[in-house]
Amino acid sequence: MRVLVVVAAWVATPGQAQEVSAQSVVAGRAHTCALGVDGRVLCWGANGSGQLGDGSISARRTAVPVSGLAGLTVTALVAGSDHTCVAFGGGVRCWGRNNAGQLGDGSTTTRNQPVAVQGLAGLNIIGLAAGHSHTCAVASNGSLRCWGWNGWGQLGDGGTADQHVAVLVALPGLTVTAVAAGYGHSCALLNTGGLRCWGMNNSGQLGDGSNSQSLAPVTLSGLSGLVANAIAAGSMHGCATFADGRVRCWGANTEGQLGDGSTTNRNVPVEANGLTGVTPVQVTAGEAHTCTRLSNGQVRCWGLNDQGRLGDGTTLRRLSATAVVGLDGQVATTVAAGSRHTCARLQDSRLRCWGDNGQGQVGDGSVAERDRPVVVVGLGGLLATTVAAGYWHTCALFANAGPRCWGSNRYGQLGDGTTTDRFSPTPVAGLGTLTVTAIAGSESHACAVISDGSVRCWGNNNRGQLGNGTTTNSTAPVVVSGLVGLSVTAVAVGSAHSCARVSDGSLRCWGQNLDGQLGDGTTTQRTTPVLVQGLAGVNVTTVVAGGGHTCARSGDGAMRCWGDNGAGQLGDGTNLRRLTPTLVAGLSGQAVAAPIAGYVHSCARLQSGALMCWGENGSGQLGDGTTANRNAPVAVLGLAGMLVADAGAGELHSCARIVDGRVYCWGDNDYGQLGDGSRIDRYQASQSVGLGGVAASQLSVGGLHSCVRLPDTSLRCWGENNEGRLGNGEASYYPMPRPVIDRLFGDAFESW
Repeated sequence: MRVLVVVAAWVATPGQAQEVSAQSVVAGRAHTCALGVDGRVLCWGANGSGQLGDGSISARRTAVPVSGLAGLTVTALVAGSDHTCVAFGGGVRCWGRNNAGQLGDGSTTTRNQPVAVQGLAGLNIIGLAAGHSHTCAVASNGSLRCWGWNGWGQLGDGGTADQHVAVLVALPGLTVTAVAAGYGHSCALLNTGGLRCWGMNNSGQLGDGSNSQSLAPVTLSGLSGLVANAIAAGSMHGCATFADGRVRCWGANTEGQLGDGSTTNRNVPVEANGLTGVTPVQVTAGEAHTCTRLSNGQVRCWGLNDQGRLGDGTTLRRLSATAVVGLDGQVATTVAAGSRHTCARLQDSRLRCWGDNGQGQVGDGSVAERDRPVVVVGLGGLLATTVAAGYWHTCALFANAGPRCWGSNRYGQLGDGTTTDRFSPTPVAGLGTLTVTAIAGSESHACAVISDGSVRCWGNNNRGQLGNGTTTNSTAPVVVSGLVGLSVTAVAVGSAHSCARVSDGSLRCWGQNLDGQLGDGTTTQRTTPVLVQGLAGVNVTTVVAGGGHTCARSGDGAMRCWGDNGAGQLGDGTNLRRLTPTLVAGLSGQAVAAPIAGYVHSCARLQSGALMCWGENGSGQLGDGTTANRNAPVAVLGLAGMLVADAGAGELHSCARIVDGRVYCWGDNDYGQLGDGSRIDRYQASQSVGLGGVAASQLSVGGLHSCVRLPDTSLRCWGENNEGRLGNGEASYYPMPRPVIDRLFGDAFESW
């Protein structure tokens, strides 16, 4: 509820959880935020009013980036009750609840993404504070402006009318250096070390010796000759640190939040007990508790403790300062109190939080109350470049961390050297300094293309799909044999077979061949790559693999498929199995931009931007409004007038990403894999919701789940999740997109 300038980063320790790191942290009523060194603002916790700024209203148990701040250099960050604001030198942007105009954009419309505060033109903002429903900003010229709820005169403009844009606080001739905002009052620290407060005063929170409301700033009593260094405002109390090494507080004290050993309200400042022999350097105040950071880096708190917000390992109320435990001897450099939770930044830049966690505001991936500090986790700063959804697992490439996989690991398909399921991204082992350029995952194995043109695969090998000349499973990558002298540029994996495109435009496939899916003219299983026949003179640009069939696009825009055709998935107008490539019929001469293979159906994205599908359709996965199988292409309904940028197909569903970043899905929806918030099957394209208006930049569809990459390099997945394939640290299905997090939890996972 107070101004903090914060800088954050992500720290990755191999084999351990990825922790959010920060110079500082801010806490609201039930959400928390930090600012990254890369300029990203990260928030987690309650989000019913959009206070996390990620474009949604979905609560987040781990950190997610705020949208709409690209290009801005954030200098200050504050969290109010249900809103958040940042300063960036030339202005302020806010998001979240706006019922009283606390966002300052001239309206009372709640926003789930940042909007500009009006009335600050020409000012250089150096400090912010956010109260329950009002916000204040300090300018470099020493003036102060506030906006939002004003029922008690907390804006300091002499009235009680709400203000939807910034207005000047009446402090003539005084220079403000910092500001604090509570429920219905505000306080300012002057350059002289003096204090002024205004607004609500029923509990003595103005500290002027009365309990009378004041529409204009008043001087606090009993502080003659004392110089304040820092100020904080709780819900109905205030505190400050002083140059004499003391903390003094005033206002409501029903829970002991003033720290004077009593529960008596005080309308003049009183000294907090339990701080003898130590030097407080920072103070922060919540709804009914207070914390201070000492010069030796310890943290002490006092007041209400029913959710463990004091961090002392108990839930006992404390009337004087008590030490926070469980910081492992680390020095705290910042402490921030929310309404009912508290967070600290440690000297090693990492974050710890404790207290109320009902909305995930502690940020440890759970909703369990914490009576001592726990690690704040998030996506670990991993910058995803591509995501590949398999049947039971998911893999992604990260620009700064290489390949990682998560989900089912029964056959070692995560490549981490174990067969332990993972509920969040885990590094693929055994690749050393190799650079992976492409990755693909399927039912129970995965393959990666290396920058030297070789291929490595891992996981189930019962049909030779790893291509190393054996049928022995491998929990770590093995080199695919028979590709010496060839430079592979792309790889595709089917249910139990794999294929690679070579730089000369030819194809090699290996693994199961029961239906001719290897395209070598036989049905003989192969444990090393064989040349796909019937493509002489054809320059293959793209290859995809389904359950028992394979498809490829050539440079002239033609599409060919081969293998199993029992449901018409080859699209040649028949249901005959093909042992070598055959042309897809019924595309009316239209050039194919990209082929797509599902388990028993196929699709083609045309260069015109249209999408056509064929094959099995029992769940409506072809999107033609029926459940009839098709052995020739049919148009997907519900996409009229839209240009498809990419598409994917799973076992019984399909999805398409439109050029504007919207995602549409159709087919089976038993596990929420369509992402439309329901479990209702759709026979034509239905828009996936929950991305908060953020445009997806890449789409990948797994067997029973779907994933997208967002422009900020973060990932969202939805659908079946019983082995953790969504990567959100849990095991419950989700019918709407959820953030992928980089943490392997040891706790039990609770669904929302």
